Amino acid sequence: MMFSGINTGFNGSGTFTPMTSVEKAFSEELIAYWISFVRSGNPNTFKLDRSPAWTEYFISGSADELKQRIVLQQDPNNSTAVSGSFIEMEPEEESVRCKFVASKAEEEQN
Repeated sequence: MMFSGINTGFNGSGTFTPMTSVEKAFSEELIAYWISFVRSGNPNTFKLDRSPAWTEYFISGSADELKQRIVLQQDPNNSTAVSGSFIEMEPEEESVRCKFVASKAEEEQN
């Protein structure tokens, strides 16, 4: 997606797979989030108008704190005018798992 349809073939060669208009719209959305984050430290500053705001995710909060996350996907109705991405509540068991993994980061880095 980042390279406009170039995929690595089984033998290391490049094969071209053209993207559909919906795939291009989705890639534009992802690239806009990424460039916005690089430019400003915030994925929302320069996001596309059709894209939902990427909410901040806190891993240091209490286990019972509800967390929102963004689901990045192309529009399931194959529209290029609206985003298929959306915000959802993270299931509690996933929040617990993420908090556990985050608690290991400093120990594993050292």
